[in-house]
Amino acid sequence: MKHRFTKISLLSLSLGALLFASCTKKADNGNATIQFQAQANNSTYTMNGSSITPVSSSSSTTGIATVNWTSGYVVASEFQFEAEKENNNNQTDTMHVQYEAKGPFKFDLFAPPATLASLNIPAATYDHVQVEVEGIKSASGDPNFYLKGTYKNVAGVVTPVIIQINETFDINSEITKWQAQTITYTSLVTMHLDLLLKNVTTTLLDNATQTSGSIVISGTSNADIYQLIVANLRFMSGVEFH
Repeated sequence: MKHRFTKISLLSLSLGALLFASCTKKADNGNATIQFQAQANNSTYTMNGSSITPVSSSSSTTGIATVNWTSGYVVASEFQFEAEKENNNNQTDTMHVQYEAKGPFKFDLFAPPATLASLNIPAATYDHVQVEVEGIKSASGDPNFYLKGTYKNVAGVVTPVIIQINETFDINSEITKWQAQTITYTSLVTMHLDLLLKNVTTTLLDNATQTSGSIVISGTSNADIYQLIVANLRFMSGVEFH
């Protein structure tokens, strides 16, 4: 009897261990994986006062002021996911959640989108979702947001333009609701470059101070334009989950 009791106990322990392992695996699979990517669009657009319109390939820009960005990068300190999460036991009750993928991450705005960071979050229904690209001011003075391109005024004169931003910034994208399942998602943050120059008029660019033949916009050059652009950073992006 003693021998038989021992066999039953060992079998119970084995079943218990298997059940525990199954539960543990199921809990691990209760997460959604977010892979963050970023890209720029509307790199060429027309300007009419403070009105900005993206240029299509078939558009004529003769006699119209245009901006064309050709290269640039962003150095992000982190990607952040922030939202209101529904309580699984009571869907009328929500809690604020926040998850971060720490960097730094440097990405080329004009390169094909690539995964920059990954984050695991609980699979759930999220409201008021915010995906944020955050930057920290560099102690070295190197820009953490950089753009280079050209400005063509209404007379057809083309002038190089360089934006050099070194600030603590928060580029914020929002969606109303997102149902995260236990799969891998791509979170594509699109930076709309036409929105970067909102409220920057052709008059400001025509009268901007030039450095060696270029319009350099930085904390120490054309500061009035610089402050407008820094204010636009927060609202220049959108996000999609695929």
